[in-house]
Amino acid sequence: MSGTIDAARGRWPDLLQQLAGMTPDQLTDRHQPCPLCGGTDRYRFDDKDGSGSWFCNQCGGRDQSGGAGSGMDLLMRSTGWSYVEACQRIDAALGAIPDPPTAGAEQVWPYGNGFLVCRFPGKKIRPLWWDGTAWRWKAPPEPRPLYRLDALCQRPDAPVLIVEGEKTADAAQRLFPSAVAITWPSGCKAIAKADWSPLAGRRCVLWPDADDVGMAAMAKLAPRKCG
Repeated sequence: MSGTIDAARGRWPDLLQQLAGMTPDQLTDRHQPCPLCGGTDRYRFDDKDGSGSWFCNQCGGRDQSGGAGSGMDLLMRSTGWSYVEACQRIDAALGAIPDPPTAGAEQVWPYGNGFLVCRFPGKKIRPLWWDGTAWRWKAPPEPRPLYRLDALCQRPDAPVLIVEGEKTADAAQRLFPSAVAITWPSGCKAIAKADWSPLAGRRCVLWPDADDVGMAAMAKLAPRKCG
């Protein structure tokens, strides 16, 4: 079973989302309500050295009276699984998704949790999603995740720059390293299908492409999702 812990190192945010249903916000190194005991400002997930480490001053620690814990502790307590069952679930999760069929793609943008966007010759953009049994050339069900959501959660105080398209988001990130540049999948017509809830309370700048479609999409987004 020790091999399971080694294999899980550096993978705990994905594993805890996939297996325990935790949200990206709950897996950030900032004080917040504990997903195990509730309350406010008593829990944080620091993931030291990729170990999935966390702290709660009320229910953390070996005797659950306050202190630190590991990713395995958090998974077992969140699900009620035994150590053996948790290891089996982790092993299955880490080995369940085969390599995506991205041969021929000029560029691949990972959104995380089994969702990719691929660019093929001729500027053909296709979403690729693991539905739990097979890779499908389609976007995941709504609400769909934002591109670079991991960076968004890891930098809770950084301003957010919302642009159109993954390629533009990558370029914007290089130009404005003090911000977190993000986008949404499937273009302007799908802007309402994305999960914009991680932007609650964040300082956002909307930067559309210089065309009517982009301007209209961002105009719809501004009053509803960004403050």
